[in-house]
Amino acid sequence: MFFLMMFTLGVGSAVAYNTAIITIISDRFPRLPVWHITLGTCVVGFLVGLIYTTPQGQYVLVLVDYYSGGVSILFLMTLETVAVMWVYGLRQFIRDIHFMLDRSTGFFWRLCWGIINPIFLAVVFVYGQIQHQGLAYGTYVYDSMATGIVTCVGMTVAAGGNLCYILEM
Repeated sequence: MFFLMMFTLGVGSAVAYNTAIITIISDRFPRLPVWHITLGTCVVGFLVGLIYTTPQGQYVLVLVDYYSGGVSILFLMTLETVAVMWVYGLRQFIRDIHFMLDRSTGFFWRLCWGIINPIFLAVVFVYGQIQHQGLAYGTYVYDSMATGIVTCVGMTVAAGGNLCYILEM
């Protein structure tokens, strides 16, 4: 039963991720048939997933997990919080919340959103980078080339997303 539940959770997550990608592509290219987009995303996902079935797949998984799940999410949370609270503005954010919920927020929430949360996230990110000893899996220690490649791929993806946003403006 446990493995059936895990399989169901995995398939459900894969369907949700794939549907999000299909929706984004079909919105961008409305003349393209949806089944072509679906087939393309499934084939690309299958081919990328083949990497994890090789004997070195666990090493690739550790790299991808660390850089896509830990460091990058914390970094993006910090940037997003700073952008919303300090660029968009705390006052405008409070007005938007009041408009949507028809309730005013207290001093505690304003303090947390505007000062404590951005500073705390930045401190945690910087501390994590200072304390980082290098990535390892078991006795294998990743060299700087492997981490450099993964970092470049992550930066390329982030730059591509921002470039698409800028071009659409």
